[in-house]
Amino acid sequence: MDRLLKLLYEIKKVPGMYLGKPSLMYLHFYIQGYRHREYELTNVYPAFFPGFDEFIHERYGIRSTHGWASIITFFEGTDEKAFYQFYVLLEEFLKNHSKIQSG
Repeated sequence: MDRLLKLLYEIKKVPGMYLGKPSLMYLHFYIQGYRHREYELTNVYPAFFPGFDEFIHERYGIRSTHGWASIITFFEGTDEKAFYQFYVLLEEFLKNHSKIQSG
């Protein structure tokens, strides 16, 4: 989890280098690819910050089957705004779930 978090902060600094442009959908796909690669290497499919999806549903007061990336994008209006809002929400989530950050 620490490696993924470190990577996410690197992507935030230079999204164009990793994703082509600041895009939450591209970031979501990148994360899915990262998780799949981890599975190929370890035979364990890593969770993406357990509880984050529920946090986003609660934060936006929405009940749906949509994932966190779709919800953030919907409420932010553009994929680029959603990309930056993701990091705001991730920080808020990590502050409230400090055990995730350290382990």
